[in-house]
Amino acid sequence: MHKKYENLLHLCAVFFLIVVAYAGSTSGGWYLDDTVNIVDNIKLHVEDLSPASLVAAATAKPGAPLDANNLYRPTAMLTFAVNYVFSGTDPFPYRIVNIAIHIITASFLYLTLVLLLQSAKMPPAVQQRAATIAVVATLLWCLAPIQTQAVTYIIQRMTSLAGMFSVLAMYLYIRMRVRHPDTIRGSYVVALVLMFLLGLGSKEIAVLIPLNLLLIEVFFFKESRWTSRNTLYLLLSLVLIYLIAALVTGRVNIFSLFTSGDYRPFTTYERLLTEFRIVTYYLFQILVPNAQNLTLVHDVPISTSWLKPPATLAAFIFLGALFAAAVASIQKYRLFSFAVVFFFVNHSIESTIIPLELAFEHRNYIPSLFLFTPIAAVLVQMAYTAQWPRIVRSFCFVLIASYIAVAMFNTMQRNHEWTDRAVFWHKEGRHNERSPGVALELGNLYLDVQEIEVAKKLYGIGQNYIHRAQNRPLTEAALFNGLGIAHFRLEQYDHALQQFNACLDIIVDDPRCWANKTRTLVQLHEYEQAEQSVDVLLRFRPHSDEYNFIKGVIYLRQEMYAAGLPFLENAYNFSRGGYHATIHLAYALFRIGKVEQALATLRDTAEEFASDKRMLLFTAFIHQFNNTPGHAGRQLATLRTLYPEMTLDDMVALGETPYGIRLMQREDIVELVGNR
Repeated sequence: MHKKYENLLHLCAVFFLIVVAYAGSTSGGWYLDDTVNIVDNIKLHVEDLSPASLVAAATAKPGAPLDANNLYRPTAMLTFAVNYVFSGTDPFPYRIVNIAIHIITASFLYLTLVLLLQSAKMPPAVQQRAATIAVVATLLWCLAPIQTQAVTYIIQRMTSLAGMFSVLAMYLYIRMRVRHPDTIRGSYVVALVLMFLLGLGSKEIAVLIPLNLLLIEVFFFKESRWTSRNTLYLLLSLVLIYLIAALVTGRVNIFSLFTSGDYRPFTTYERLLTEFRIVTYYLFQILVPNAQNLTLVHDVPISTSWLKPPATLAAFIFLGALFAAAVASIQKYRLFSFAVVFFFVNHSIESTIIPLELAFEHRNYIPSLFLFTPIAAVLVQMAYTAQWPRIVRSFCFVLIASYIAVAMFNTMQRNHEWTDRAVFWHKEGRHNERSPGVALELGNLYLDVQEIEVAKKLYGIGQNYIHRAQNRPLTEAALFNGLGIAHFRLEQYDHALQQFNACLDIIVDDPRCWANKTRTLVQLHEYEQAEQSVDVLLRFRPHSDEYNFIKGVIYLRQEMYAAGLPFLENAYNFSRGGYHATIHLAYALFRIGKVEQALATLRDTAEEFASDKRMLLFTAFIHQFNNTPGHAGRQLATLRTLYPEMTLDDMVALGETPYGIRLMQREDIVELVGNR
């Protein structure tokens, strides 16, 4: 087959199989860090792609005040902002983009492998079968179930983007070395610099791109006429560009990874010891495709010494022997040597001493890029070597196909788990029985379905194991917040307030707890304290529809309708005509005598709310008050047509909003219905 068409056919196979493997993941929702980084990140919620909006998105660090101007992985955040402009917070398009990034990365990994396997350092037999080895290695990598966390977990677009730009940088470097073996080409250097900066803007691990290019140079191109000085100049220039950007702007700061880990339940030494076991487990996860082993949370026992647990020393010996074998076999088994060294180098940031959380599967997205290449090379060579018996060669073909099929099946299975929040978190609970983070998420799950007592029990379990939390302040605060919500829903407002205050004692600027505390104070009729509380939120995010709405409701509860009107108008505008903002704004306008404006607000409601029973009933009531009985009758007739089973008591219940505002008294509704 002609080389051009062979590559095209292989790329089509990569595209098709990834789409099949990940198609089932597109119906999933938001998980963990997705919420704080995307769903609740107001700065990211831009309305267009104007320069001002793009700047806001590039500085959309979650939790930062609106006037903060610090870059936070701007490449990734800009892609999220583009998603938001076109689809809001619907997770489906975000997942499509993540899958597209994975396809691009896999495609350029294939092209990179073809070039590497055709290099002069490779044996002639490998060069001859370069495309076949490359497509097998690429499929094993991109269909490995461990990659699902970097692709299906939406916020880990940060990781997959860093991986994509890393692969693009390697492809460009190799292409330059192959096409122009004796000189540095300016166009390629510009492209490499761009890939480096875009990678850094995705996630800080892209700082390893220069080191990865150096590994490629050492393993595959060292003996050409290209001088060591040229290589050194090129790689140092990338590092220098980064340092200049970091020092001048003070914004792109890889060293922020080294921030204090005092709140972690391990020391730096203990983390390093534990990582020997974790990296060994990563290798098992990568090479043995089994979706049952995959979890988002890993409740890993900490290694406190070389023999506690004993697996620590065993893992160290295994990894040491593996690395030594790779170094020793650089001449004879170059692909194996390169794959192993590349794996260790690209785990050097996230799997050593930096006080990050201990284990995440997405950390293997870049390190595992070349791990399947020596496996594919051995299997393909055996399948095509005439000296081997036919049965052995046939077995190799079957083994390759089976390996790919098993990996793909497990990836589909894992992706299916991501689509069902209950299935997902119950599996996490089975694997991590003593994880406070998992207990928290299970508690939230039961809270959402109104199983309040079960939720409270799970939050209590989380508090019992809080000493095991790898990010104790955030987890502990979230547990108090969950317990507070549970008490609030049981109308135990004094207990709820205690929990929200406990949350704020841990994280003084936690907006969730401030908002919930404010709602609780309103229920306790502590309006002065509630107003002070919501003012904290408004200083933090003055353009929040939620916080403006809460303050407006505080004034409505005190019958200070004119004072609450500006905040309800803000809530209405910022939420683009949200349901509760519309109802309460219309009520405030009605109470200060602006009846026509109140009716106009209700009339202009979003189409999805036009047939809402409370909207119809309240509109009919205002028309009745405004002495336009014909309009009132039509609204009431529509209500009865759409909801024929509705009783008078049902209507009375609609007279009060979930925020304690009485829109209509019982006698008003009785009179309204009685007149028709």
